[in-house]
Amino acid sequence: MALPADASPSPDPGTETPRSTKAEEPAAAATTSAPAAAAPAASALAASTAAASALAATAPDSAVAPRTAASRSASATQGWCRRLRQLVRGRVQDGWTRVKLALVPNTQAALVSTAAYLICDLIPGHNLPVFGPVACYLAMGYKRSRSPRRVVEMGLGATVGIGIGELFAEQVGFGALALLVVLLIAPLIGRFVDHSELLTYQSAMQSVIVISMAATTVITGPAALGRWVDALIGTFCALAFTIIHPSKPVETPLQRARAALDALARAATTMAEGIRQADDDTLQFVWRRTRSARRQLQEGWESLRWAHQISFVKWRQRTDREVLDEVERVYVLTERVAASLELAVRYGRGEIAAAGPSAEVAELFDRLAGVLTNLALSVSSFNKPVYARRRARELARELDPETRTDSWRSTVVLSLLRSTVMDVLQISGLSRAQAWATLPGGERVSGGLTAPEDDPSAVWGGRD
Repeated sequence: MALPADASPSPDPGTETPRSTKAEEPAAAATTSAPAAAAPAASALAASTAAASALAATAPDSAVAPRTAASRSASATQGWCRRLRQLVRGRVQDGWTRVKLALVPNTQAALVSTAAYLICDLIPGHNLPVFGPVACYLAMGYKRSRSPRRVVEMGLGATVGIGIGELFAEQVGFGALALLVVLLIAPLIGRFVDHSELLTYQSAMQSVIVISMAATTVITGPAALGRWVDALIGTFCALAFTIIHPSKPVETPLQRARAALDALARAATTMAEGIRQADDDTLQFVWRRTRSARRQLQEGWESLRWAHQISFVKWRQRTDREVLDEVERVYVLTERVAASLELAVRYGRGEIAAAGPSAEVAELFDRLAGVLTNLALSVSSFNKPVYARRRARELARELDPETRTDSWRSTVVLSLLRSTVMDVLQISGLSRAQAWATLPGGERVSGGLTAPEDDPSAVWGGRD
């Protein structure tokens, strides 16, 4: 059939019009032929969709479903094993840290308590003097932060409670009425003797223990009213050791600072592992690490307050005041590092969910963990952290969000890493302004609110 002069043959849906022909057509002809060209494209799209549907229909469901269920089960098992391994590893590391901190003071308390038992055993009629070592160990404890006042409070509380329990056990015996009377009187006597809470608690607990033991055959014989003497001897042994071998006030705060920095170093390592593997469970475990660091800091604050009291009371310890002020500055900045890592976890989880693993960012967190480990060693020995500061500066110079990130989440993570490195530089002795100047673009930042810990360190400041 002959076509009109102004008509053009419709293209075949299975063929494609050459691009050179379309390029040679005038603009007006292209405008008039647009509706005609849309129909073949729609037909081709429908044909491809139908073919894909037919291909999917031919695939048997029995071949796909078992593989999907098996892969999900294997993935769940691997995730459970990974979480269990991380939990056990974290528990072991935290427990070993506590053991190292308590090893020396606990050994001292055990030896002195054994000596108190041997001394009490030499007294005629004192068979099985168990309350001598009990009072001694309670007075000394398993921590380094011992003071004569605390030793006297604990030991005297135990002695008062044992004496009250002996008196009631000998005159009244053991029963519900005797227990009620003892718990009504013993704490009040403890409050009368001194305002210390430790003395009050020990008076109540030891009196209950003694009056209950008197009703059994654990201790018998002429030592019926001699257990309080054993407790008093144990208290004197603990007091004598504390006076002869006093603990250094700065030792415990420095050890707590090291434990907190080590925990944050493990948190940074876990953060790097989670980002490298794009594992959300591993990233969530970072929060457990930071909580462990905060617990160490909490106990460190208590030992720091005790150390300040000792340094003001003892004239020989006055030189430790400058060290304690620096340790307080380290504590405040370490809490900032923990807060920055916790925020980095929140945004890092969104980043790996959107963009997957990132070996580059993981390597930065690995380097941060190395800096924190070196810093912990320097802080524990109270040496100027020259090497840790140099490594932190090298890391800070590479933290430029404008050249290293592709998304806003990764920009936030890198910004938090910059904040963490800046706090680490301040721990090493730099001021806030000096730490800012180390970061790329930080020289343009000036002013803002500052805190006392933002000033340069009075001990570690200055040049390397």
